[in-house]
Amino acid sequence: MSIVFADGHDPENRRRARAAALINRGRSVLRDIVRGRHDDARAQRTALNAFAIRVISAGIIYGAQILIARLLGEKDYGVYVLVWSCVLIFGGISSLGFSVSIARFVPEYKERGESALLRGVITTVRWLPVAIASIAALACAAIVHIAGGLIASPYVLPLFLGLICIPAYTMSDVADGVARTYNWINLALVPVYLVRPLLLLALMIAAFAAGASMGADTALYAAIAACWLTAIIQHLLLGRRLNKEVPSGSRQYKIKTWLGVSAPIFLVESFFFLMTHADVLALSALRSPEEVGVYYAAIKTLALVAMVHFAVAAASAHKFSEYYARGDHDRLEAFTRSVVHWTFWPSLLGVAVLLIVGQPILSLFGEGFTAGHPVMFIFAIGLLARAATGPAERLLNVVGKQGLCARIYAGAFVFNIAANILLIPHWGIYGAAAATTAAYLVESILLVWAMKRGLGLNVMLWHKPVRETETKKQDKAGTAP
Repeated sequence: MSIVFADGHDPENRRRARAAALINRGRSVLRDIVRGRHDDARAQRTALNAFAIRVISAGIIYGAQILIARLLGEKDYGVYVLVWSCVLIFGGISSLGFSVSIARFVPEYKERGESALLRGVITTVRWLPVAIASIAALACAAIVHIAGGLIASPYVLPLFLGLICIPAYTMSDVADGVARTYNWINLALVPVYLVRPLLLLALMIAAFAAGASMGADTALYAAIAACWLTAIIQHLLLGRRLNKEVPSGSRQYKIKTWLGVSAPIFLVESFFFLMTHADVLALSALRSPEEVGVYYAAIKTLALVAMVHFAVAAASAHKFSEYYARGDHDRLEAFTRSVVHWTFWPSLLGVAVLLIVGQPILSLFGEGFTAGHPVMFIFAIGLLARAATGPAERLLNVVGKQGLCARIYAGAFVFNIAANILLIPHWGIYGAAAATTAAYLVESILLVWAMKRGLGLNVMLWHKPVRETETKKQDKAGTAP
């Protein structure tokens, strides 16, 4: 027997109606995402695609790291970690910020029909950073040769080998940026995040099967082959697609303008990469390679959740630029708020799961690596602080706030270095984790402040827009008896 109120409404029917409406809404959202009916849906579909690639990639890369750690042992793995961190830093910053700024130039030139400038900027982005990276690698090789006596002997040959990877890494980085600008997410991500680690994994297995000596230099020989093969293949595929997409014709160059926009992004990325790897660099200088290896295994285990941040950023950067160029502040704020939620809640879930299963996972690296499990709990706070701002740095970069973003990362980097130098001598890997977490907190607070002050965007998770709140009040007032 159901109860019917005086107004004729049945509570059971109300519940069924709400459930049916919720299911229909879910189906509608899913259909929109699959078919890409509007901007949010297309961005969500791209983010889901990027996220799927990163999930698969994370498993492959993590498996490769476990294999390398077990084959090399804690000491050689620590050497490999330091050298590969240097490759990530110099390979990433050698793109000169073009891998991000291209997301601003391509939509602008396409909208204006300036095909000559479009062809010019694409050519510049694809080749100038690679040339700079090659020159920088040669200069670093000369420095390592001259200062070889000041560098611990286990690091010298691996450093030379790592420098060979840098131009190839940069080539893939700029190809990634150009491909993402055209929403070619598979071309942007698959070569770097699936093909390259699979090649590295296959080459390491082949070297072990052939009876090669398993040291840091062996792993880096494999890395050289994997980086260059991947970069060349991706570069050729990108060229073919661009030939079909971009009409042929003359090229116009505005190098000064492009460098002017990209330079602050270059500074942002430089400080970002340095801050991200400052703990490993400081540990390598102040502690043994064994401790470096244990620490790296711990933070990379938890950093698997960072693929959420990456996937959302890959899908949203060009939309930030588009809404800002239109002057559509409300749409920009609503989209940015959605992006923050897409980033934070999956990251929170991922962190919780990894903290629970962290110790047995670390044991896969080897018996000594489980000592890094407490590090994960410290590092988790910093990762969640970053996730709570979404890809804020991408937003600031593509809407012309590169200088402000650069100053934020510069301050966070200086803070990180100082904290690492202060804490590592006393607490080792736990000090490194605490220093990095504190730096992430500082960075996140400053990014939220920058979005509010520089763009008038309040995108905190718990904040509701004034317009949305007023609308709800009006709705309630209109339906009040």
